[in-house]
Amino acid sequence: MPPRDDDGDYEVGYGKPPVQHRFKKGQSGNPRGRPPGAKGFAASVRRELESRITIREGGRDLTISKREAAGKVLMNKALGGDLKALAMLQAIDADEVQAVAAEIAQDYDIPLEAHEIAMLEEVFAKRRAQENVAAGSGATADDEEQADE
Repeated sequence: MPPRDDDGDYEVGYGKPPVQHRFKKGQSGNPRGRPPGAKGFAASVRRELESRITIREGGRDLTISKREAAGKVLMNKALGGDLKALAMLQAIDADEVQAVAAEIAQDYDIPLEAHEIAMLEEVFAKRRAQENVAAGSGATADDEEQADE
């Protein structure tokens, strides 16, 4: 039988501390909070993604952020036929369009309509096609539009 509290009507045990040791109403369990110098996990990851590394690409050394390196790896996997990587790239692209739409809506204090978001998607598709041409893939903006249809 678990021990009882001093007043005899409260059972003490796992998850049931004695009345005098429970938090008082309105009192925090962590009164001093996190120390000012302590950073959270997300800040550590963000800092690590922004750190720079040197890679060799096309016979020359490039210094890029780890975020860019991860993007290159993801893109190379998608181009190599990895369907999960391709799905991730499509999700990232859709998120980019939505982020721009949300930013515009916030800046001008009006929500974007479906046809306006479709126009944004078209702009992003043309930009991607131009980047592909610049990178030497040979795809043109017209090829990209035909692929979307």
